[in-house]
Amino acid sequence: MPVEIDVHAAPAHPEACGMWGWVEMKYADGFTLAFDSGEWGKSYDRKQERSVTLEDLPQEARESIRQMHDPEPMLSFGEAVRQRKRAGGNADVSHCTSATLHLANIAIRVGRKIQFDPVKEQIIGDDEANRLLNPPMRAPWHL
Repeated sequence: MPVEIDVHAAPAHPEACGMWGWVEMKYADGFTLAFDSGEWGKSYDRKQERSVTLEDLPQEARESIRQMHDPEPMLSFGEAVRQRKRAGGNADVSHCTSATLHLANIAIRVGRKIQFDPVKEQIIGDDEANRLLNPPMRAPWHL
C-alpha cells in the first residue's frame, strides 16, 4: 500500500533542496499529512486542516490508550550515559518520522510526485528518486 508524495516547489538542483511551498503525503488508508512552508508559491489548499483527537479512534482503541501508563521521561544522551540507561525515543518511530521528511525532500529534489512502498522501503517505478534514498557515502564511511 504505497504512500503518495506530491509537492509544490520551485525547480531544485538534484543535490539540494531549495525553496518549497508545500508537500502532501497520502497514505493508503486515506490519511493525508501536509507540510506548508509559507516560503514559496501558493499556500496548501487541497484539504481543510483539522485536529486529530481520541474521538477519531474506535472505542476499543480509545480505552487501550486511556489505560496506558505515562512513559518515563526521555533521557538525553549525556544523561543516559551517566545513568547507564538507553537514551530517549523509540527507534522505529524515529525512523518513520525522519523517513517522512526525507521523502518530502526527495520529491522536492526530483520535482514530481513519488510513490513510496513502506514495506519494501523503496520508491515505486522511479530509479532517479530511488537513488536518493541511500546516496553513496564519502570515505571513510560506508554501509
